[in-house]
Order: sequence, then structure tokens, then C-alpha cells
Amino acid sequence: MRRWAGLLVIACLMLAACQRPNRTENDSDGASIDGIQFQGVFYAQWTMVTSHPKGVRPLGPADLGRVVGRVVANRADEPVESAAPFRNLEATFLPVGTPVYAVRGYPISFRLAARSNGTLAVYEPWHFPTARVGADLLGGIQGRVRRIGVYNSREPLRLLGSIEDPRQTEHLVRLVLRAPAVEQDPARGPQDDEHYVVSFHLRDGTAASRLFNAKTGYLAGGVVVPDQFTAAVREAIGRHREATAP
Repeated sequence: MRRWAGLLVIACLMLAACQRPNRTENDSDGASIDGIQFQGVFYAQWTMVTSHPKGVRPLGPADLGRVVGRVVANRADEPVESAAPFRNLEATFLPVGTPVYAVRGYPISFRLAARSNGTLAVYEPWHFPTARVGADLLGGIQGRVRRIGVYNSREPLRLLGSIEDPRQTEHLVRLVLRAPAVEQDPARGPQDDEHYVVSFHLRDGTAASRLFNAKTGYLAGGVVVPDQFTAAVREAIGRHREATAP
């Protein structure tokens, strides 16, 4: 448990891909992921790491459920050398006292919401130390995915392929939910990198978007999907390339 806690804090404080809002050049030693600890799980605002493609609906007031707690402490200025575990309802950027909400229609194990920088933000599991399978991290997508989009991992996101057949989509979601949860991407070097963004477009217009390494089958957040999922992603890219070829 101590090792997991240390890894979590290091990841939260050092990941350069998700810069702290309003950060200055002289303010480089603090946290860099907008997240909150809740009931033993660290939730992150994933759109600071992996942007959603165009057309994804943002949360509105009608999406908010009950208040599940309020932020008790803020660690935005925590130095990267710190490895102190996060306490329940302790956040990186959210101000002390900020209400944390359940999201209507979703289990709190998959989604929370809070107002961040004046807008409603979705927080989904980033680090779940007792997770064993994908369902522990992404269980909220079960029965809700209308299509799976594959995008270029660089900004702005560009569509590379789409999986829209309902039966195939359902099957691929099952593969993700049954896949083993792991600590990190098993990539050993640049030769193991082939990154995309995979977005699970949900029936309510929102999405769960994650970086995906097709070389290792690693879906960011901690899941290694089977080869069948990776093959489907590559096939979708191939179909789209053929359909859009001049």
C-alpha cells in the first residue's frame, strides 16, 4: 500500500502532460493533475490529460446528483519530493470546501463531478490500488457505449476510425471490462509506442476518453486489453483510411 501511495503522488505531481491551470514559469514544483481522493481511489479530470474529441457534451447542472463530500484540503503547492498519501477528499487544485457530486446515472466508482475554474468537470478513476479488472476503473461505461472512436493522440484530435456496430461495440466493451488492471504500461522503450486516443462515446452524449498504446494494449488508467481489442482498433483505422482516400 505504501508503494502504491508513493507512485500515485509522484504521478500526480510530475506528469507534464496535464499542466496546472494558471501555472507560471516560477511555479514549477507543485502538483500537475487536477484530482481528488475519494474512498481510497484517486479521481482525475481526464480532459487535462486526454482531450475529448469535438461534439462531446459537457456536464450541466441537470447531471449533478447528491453531494458526496466537500474538499478538506488542497495540495496544489505540494513539492514533487513529497510522497505523503492523499487523505479522503483531499484535492490537488479544488479549493477547500468545494462540493463534490455524484453524476446522475453513473456509479460514484466511475464518475464524480465538481466545479473547477468555473465549469463543471468530470472526475474519473486515475489510480485504484485494489483494482483487479477493467470494470473496477471503467465499469460505468457498461451498457452505455453507442460507439467507439479512435483519434490521433495529438492536438487537435483527428478522427482515425470509428467502431459503430452495436454488437461489436458491446463485445469490445466486455473485453475492456474483463481485462486485467495493471500498475503501468508494460512498454520498454520508444519501440513499444503507438499511441491513439480511444473515446467511448456514451448514450447521454458524454464520453470517457483514454490514451491507448496499440503496441502494448495499454489503456491509460491501468488496463491491458487483449489483442482482439487492438486488432479492432487497427481495423477501424484501416477502414477509415480507405474510405477517405482521395
